[in-house]
Amino acid sequence: YAEITSPTVESLIAKGDWNQSLAMSRTLLGALIAFLALAIVLCFFERALSALHISAMAITVFATLATFGAMGAPFGLPALLGLCATAMTSLFTTLFYGAKLKEELYKGRTVKKAHVEASKKSLLPGLDIAIVAILIGVCVYALAGDVASKFGIVLILGGFFSLIADFLYIRIAGWLLCNDSTIADKFDRYLG
Repeated sequence: YAEITSPTVESLIAKGDWNQSLAMSRTLLGALIAFLALAIVLCFFERALSALHISAMAITVFATLATFGAMGAPFGLPALLGLCATAMTSLFTTLFYGAKLKEELYKGRTVKKAHVEASKKSLLPGLDIAIVAILIGVCVYALAGDVASKFGIVLILGGFFSLIADFLYIRIAGWLLCNDSTIADKFDRYLG
């Protein structure tokens, strides 16, 4: 600890003469590796439902990041932590739906009927987690300082987009997945 290290800032966007592209910084590479590791674990345990989990999480995170960037707010560590919390809220919602779908299938229901029941049973917990994320975001934004307020902004946006993904995307994608005749015939192999 005797050596003083100066702080560094990594740019997320590399601006050229005529284009803008992502700067492949250590933070971005670390986030991509973590996302890839999570995707591999989900594919191993959840099989066909992992496509629903990964895509819903990606939609929520990227919509939150795009809206946060459009607002012109500076992206830093609190915003990155807010994106991680947003990803976890979205992942919780889809994992809960998947657990309820499997539970209904193990009760002996058809895949289509299991989807309807799982959608009903997972609606309120998904709504709860999104509302709690929004409320925590509002409290952090109102009560914390300037730096931590970025976490609150990202959490508010993430809760909102998680709510939209829960009400629209998970229901539509789950319906499409469960109305596939291949999965209906061999659900134990495809759905875990």
